[in-house]
Parts: sequence; C-alpha cells; structure tokens
Amino acid sequence: MLVCGSDQIWNPKASGENDPIYYLDFGTTTCKFSYAASSGSVRFGDENPELFKKYLQNLKSIGVRERFMQEYIKEELGLVSEINPDPTFLLNASEWSEIEKPYKGLPDNYLLIYTIKRPKETINFAHQVAVSLNLPTVQICNDRDLNALMHKDVDYRLMNVSPQQFLWLFHHASFIVTNTFHGNMFSVIYRKNFVHYGINSSDTRISTLHDEIRLKNKIVSSFEIDQRIIDYNLIEENVAYYCKCGLNFIQANINDD
Repeated sequence: MLVCGSDQIWNPKASGENDPIYYLDFGTTTCKFSYAASSGSVRFGDENPELFKKYLQNLKSIGVRERFMQEYIKEELGLVSEINPDPTFLLNASEWSEIEKPYKGLPDNYLLIYTIKRPKETINFAHQVAVSLNLPTVQICNDRDLNALMHKDVDYRLMNVSPQQFLWLFHHASFIVTNTFHGNMFSVIYRKNFVHYGINSSDTRISTLHDEIRLKNKIVSSFEIDQRIIDYNLIEENVAYYCKCGLNFIQANINDD
C-alpha cells in the first residue's frame, strides 16, 4: 500500500510545486490513500481542476486535515473526503513521553513560546501574559527566528532544541503561547493551558482542530485573554473520538485491501 500525508503536502506555496508524487501518481498497487493531507489554506487544484480530480480519483480514500480542504474538494472537484486528525494526535501523552529528553538549566515553572512566523508580535503578546502570570519566558527558536533574537522580553532562548527536548519543553511548561499548528497539537496532547496568538485568522488548520474537539476561546488576537484553566475533562470525549476516527480511517483502508 502507499499512503501520502500530511503537513501541507498539497500546498505548492510550501513545497515549491504541485508534484504528482504527493498524490501517489506512481506504483502499481490499488491500495493508495491520503491521510490528513493538507494544503494549509491554498486551493491547490485551481490551476488545472481536471488534472487534480484525476489524481484524487486514483486514491482509494481521501483523508484531509482541514475542513476547508474537505469543502473545496467536494465543491470544486466533486469528490468525497474525510477529515483526519494530524498524525501526531494518534499517539497519547504517555507514548510521546517515552522519547522525551530533559532540557537542563531551566526554572521549574515557565511560559513556553513556540512560533514560526512573525515572532516579534507573538513574543510581545507572550511577555504580557508572562507578566500577568508571574512566569519567566522560554522560547524555542529556529533559524527563522533570527529577527527576534535581540528581543529583550525573552528570558531563555533555546537555539539547539532536539525533537526529544521539544516534547519535554511542552510537557513541562506551566503555560504556552504559540502561533503554530503543532504548537496547538502538543499543547492539547499534553493537556496544557495555552493560547494560540491568531496572527493569521484564515489559518483553517487551527480552527478545524479547535472545532473538532470543541475547544473554545483559545484563539486570541489581543491581550484580552481568557486565562482560566482549560477543563480538559469537558473535551476528553471529543479528543478520544477524533483520534478514534483517524485510526478507524486507516484501519478501514488496510482491512479493505
């Protein structure tokens, strides 16, 4: 079998082109399906609808990550798809914790900042939250954060975070401010209090996740922030059902072959 997915493989602005390989346009097996395939918020097939309809028709099942994708594929290409949770959601916190590694030298309590685009705005916001919560700030940086390196309102800038330490930092944070999809994902996986600083209100990746698990009021655009503790007990069934649907989708495609 051949499976394609997930993070923005159908977004030519991210991958550089609409490569047929991302639609499994190769191989002889009849068991081909997509799982949580994403295009961000890009209408990936507009340049040649018939071609992309052909690509998707060759798939046994179409699994997408965003509701925008499901609606677009139905309205523009006339095909049925199913919304899947991101693959990171298919492992629970205890399973992720098995590969964690501590990042030493940090305080026991901290506000974690994880951002990819426009870090200055997110850091400014996170600083206000940290002051109100009386927490030092810890930022996971990468090479796209260089413009924010001189920002005076970050207490600990971590430039050498491994994937295992990334998990540990989320797991042990007292509060999280992020503007990324996977920042949301791991905040929920570890059942953390967090907010998504919604610079890009059109990011359907975030809204689909929050809608599917019925998580409300955690996408903010100003310091008028709801700092109440998230009662994960209220959404636990939604999270479990969302994950089960993803596993059932995979299992159905495997068993039916």
